[in-house]
Amino acid sequence: MINANGILKNVVQKHKMQLKPTLNINIEEFKQMETLNLKLHKQVEEIQKLENVELPKLEKELTNIGGFFKGKQKRILQQEIESCKEAINIGKENLQKMVQEQGHKSVETFLKIYSEAKEIVKQWEKGKYTKKESIIEKLKILEKEANLYQQNIEYYKEIER
Repeated sequence: MINANGILKNVVQKHKMQLKPTLNINIEEFKQMETLNLKLHKQVEEIQKLENVELPKLEKELTNIGGFFKGKQKRILQQEIESCKEAINIGKENLQKMVQEQGHKSVETFLKIYSEAKEIVKQWEKGKYTKKESIIEKLKILEKEANLYQQNIEYYKEIER
């Protein structure tokens, strides 16, 4: 007589299912990192705008001013250039402050940690969906095999009677 439990145990052992991948990072912490990353990018865009657009424009205006009676305009433009440079420095300091408020040493270390965490989450999401599909397929296969074994068991029981 064939034992149904033994057959099912053999089938399950043959086709061991892969466990659902676990996420090794705190998802709430990752969401905070994402929002901080967005704030950093906005701040960097503002700094780049000042450095690449505003400051060169003011410096060009200053070089184009000529004449003996244009001293007042030159001083005003020089003050605007200085305030633009100061705004750039303040923006760069704010980058550092934002990161330190979240408990990171520097912007570079934060970006390194964030990119690693992002890669882990990406791999987890990628693995989650592919493994989910493969588990469903394996369950269907196991169900078919279990049905075949059940039919075989019923067939052998009829023969023994």
